[in-house]
Amino acid sequence: MDFSRGGGAKRGRSQDLEFDLEAERKIRRRIQRELSVAMTQKSRDEHTILELRAALRSMQEQVAAANQRADEAQARALEAARRAAAADARALEVSESMDAVEEEIDALLSEYDDYDEFPRCPICLEDISHEEAWAPTCGHRLHLHCMMELMSHPACASRCPVCREPLRVRE
Repeated sequence: MDFSRGGGAKRGRSQDLEFDLEAERKIRRRIQRELSVAMTQKSRDEHTILELRAALRSMQEQVAAANQRADEAQARALEAARRAAAADARALEVSESMDAVEEEIDALLSEYDDYDEFPRCPICLEDISHEEAWAPTCGHRLHLHCMMELMSHPACASRCPVCREPLRVRE
């Protein structure tokens, strides 16, 4: 009788062992599922990391290209500024040169204050250009060809037709 109890205890242990084995199998299956999920998640994470690294490299390349374009634009702007400064300096030189020419013209014109802008020849009464002018010592302006014609007449040949001073050419 005691024997049957002992046999029953063995059976109880074996059932406990089977129960423990089944529980262990369940735990292993659950661990394997969780491991499988974790491995899948790890694979996804690694894939995401690779994608992020590729995106980062692409962004770095884009930034480098943008920086290159910015450097080139800055170099072009500096060159344009240099050319503009040179043009400004040249414009200033031209302006100063024009001022000097205007002063020279004003000085030359001041000699002719008594005359119109284009003095008239007192013989033919037409305007006299600088190239056509002939000036005796009295300062009156005449066309050279008119003066030559006047000198061909013996009565008028030796005097200015305006002031009647003796004709002598300025030295």
